[in-house]
Amino acid sequence: MDLLAGFDPLVSRTPMGQAVTMRYLILICLMVTPAMAQDAMNAAEFDAYTRGKTLTFRNAGAEAYGIEQYQDNRRVIWSFLDGDCSNGVWYKRNVNICFRYNFDPDPKC
Repeated sequence: MDLLAGFDPLVSRTPMGQAVTMRYLILICLMVTPAMAQDAMNAAEFDAYTRGKTLTFRNAGAEAYGIEQYQDNRRVIWSFLDGDCSNGVWYKRNVNICFRYNFDPDPKC
């Protein structure tokens, strides 16, 4: 006698005997996830969120690699935590927020 005959690991049975297919649950999750995603901030929202703050940057599970102070008039001061500070500015380019620093003229968007 095969104990696993007719067993489908993607189907669970409720106490009422109704089959609830995991495939449908996965499909529902995939449809709902984009609706739950946050929209990107526009320039005014970004300014309101950052102005007057100092933010620390790190990769997931890693130590901090930089810190940035946000000032009036879209000015910033960046440091790689090495004791040196660099002045910069941020600005809106299309739908992106971009940064330009005195150590690197290429924008970072």
